[in-house]
Amino acid sequence: EAGVKKVDFIKIDVDGFEMDVLYGARSILSLHRPTIVMELAPYTWLERGESVLAPVELLDDLGYRFYDLSRKPFPDIKRFTSEMPAGHSVNVIVLPEGKSP
Repeated sequence: EAGVKKVDFIKIDVDGFEMDVLYGARSILSLHRPTIVMELAPYTWLERGESVLAPVELLDDLGYRFYDLSRKPFPDIKRFTSEMPAGHSVNVIVLPEGKSP
């Protein structure tokens, strides 16, 4: 409707509403394969009744990979996310598989 032809980049910092954003953007993520910068804050997902891994698993299923802000890949993003202390968060770069950081 707005005439946008391609989405290259998405920034997500919505304090626990990541799943709402990601579900709403699934077709854009699949079609345009944008780079995403987002805050991983598992404790906020738990507060909303989501799994601590819900956003990570959704993006993983869509073929995205996670990197820290220095562009170093996370060897095991699910473990990293699961072990984050309550109240902590970290910003990450999320790229479609095959796209270099």
